[in-house]
Amino acid sequence: MRVCLKFIFLICILTESVHSFHGLFQTAYTARSLGIGGAFTAVGGSLADLELNPSGLISAPKNKMEASGNLHFVRLSYQDSLIREDISSSYSNKIESYPTAPFPFVGIQRVFSDRFTGAIAIYVQGGGGGEITGIKRNLQKDQTLQSFSNDPLPMFGNANQVEERIKFQFGILKITPGFAWKWKKFQFGVAIDLATAQMKFQRETRFLEQPLPGSFSYRSDPSFGFGGKFGIQYQISDRWKIGYSYLLRNKFYLDGEYSPNVSIIPYSSRVSRFMNWPDRHSFGISRKSDSFLFSIDLRYIPWSSYFRRTIWQLDQPLVTTPVGVDANIIQFRLNWRDQIILALGLEKEFKNGWFLRFGYSHGNTPVVSSGLNPFLGSTMEHHISSGFSSPMNFGFIHIAIEHGFSNRIKGDNASDWALSRGLPTDGNLYQYSRSSQVTTLSFSFEYFFEDTDKREKEKLEWN
Repeated sequence: MRVCLKFIFLICILTESVHSFHGLFQTAYTARSLGIGGAFTAVGGSLADLELNPSGLISAPKNKMEASGNLHFVRLSYQDSLIREDISSSYSNKIESYPTAPFPFVGIQRVFSDRFTGAIAIYVQGGGGGEITGIKRNLQKDQTLQSFSNDPLPMFGNANQVEERIKFQFGILKITPGFAWKWKKFQFGVAIDLATAQMKFQRETRFLEQPLPGSFSYRSDPSFGFGGKFGIQYQISDRWKIGYSYLLRNKFYLDGEYSPNVSIIPYSSRVSRFMNWPDRHSFGISRKSDSFLFSIDLRYIPWSSYFRRTIWQLDQPLVTTPVGVDANIIQFRLNWRDQIILALGLEKEFKNGWFLRFGYSHGNTPVVSSGLNPFLGSTMEHHISSGFSSPMNFGFIHIAIEHGFSNRIKGDNASDWALSRGLPTDGNLYQYSRSSQVTTLSFSFEYFFEDTDKREKEKLEWN
């Protein structure tokens, strides 16, 4: 099982970057839930309930397997500029990258009775990251390449401009077994999260492909943690249902290896680091008629309790600070704010067994100007989606597409990222901003192990 975890995890973390859309969470995890904007807390009937609200498992009382893949096509944009009285020391950067990130989901469900069911799934829950290459920046005031690198550079020693490459990757993979049971008009569900996380962070400072002080790489060891979630749904009437779920926080110890990457003789330091993956509250209400389903979700994620800052503690002073002093700490102030997410979904069932879906979700980005950096957190807020389902001999095929609209945030000149560009001096005007945009294609299929006719499958799946 541990080998399987590592294999699937590496597929995701070793792509160019890993991305999510509400902070570090995906909007939804399977095509059916994505088609209605992720408004699934009070709907149920999919193995995606193991991630959002396990009480919904009881709405699909037939043994089945479900597999899904979310393929994210990302556009990242970073811009900055420095205007100085000395035009030769001014610069501007406008850099875009287009990574693609796959997020798999696979699960199986076993029905024990019409009131009790169990399931297990493996999936990538979320993450973040990005890569920006060729960022021009100036050295600190009065510094030259020769004084900065402590090497004789007769041809370029008086230059004061370098280039940077920043790469950050982080992802969380979970195996989640869960159970759901029914009592009168109530549905209850619990799930246990067996999670693993890993992080990579690289920064290269170069001049004409020559590594300079300030370059480093960090790679964490795989970290394993435990968490869980519980949920409830209540059938108010034949048409109306409400639901609530709570995701427990996870704590990951991301100890790893730090290397400066500038010495002929390689050397490194152990890193001590931990990160809290936040808890989450989800509320939902749905109304289902003979052929229409309408659902609303409201979620709350307290990012501010966990993402105030992030720290890497080294056992040796190998970090070159912007002012040239070696230290044993890397720190970023994030100052993330809490996030409220609203999701709306509409589903139409046709007589031939097809389903058509539309969805919308909005979440105020937790990223703020004072903590803006090029590599962590989604800036998007508005998302629209659409999808459909087709009945097949073995079950259903679901397809959905989602678009997260670009949203640009301007950084604060007192942020850690701005200060890393150079200490404030008279006559300097520095500005920077970042945006992200994602189009997601999701494909899912459900395979029923029982031999039932098509209409019976529809009734069992969508009741």
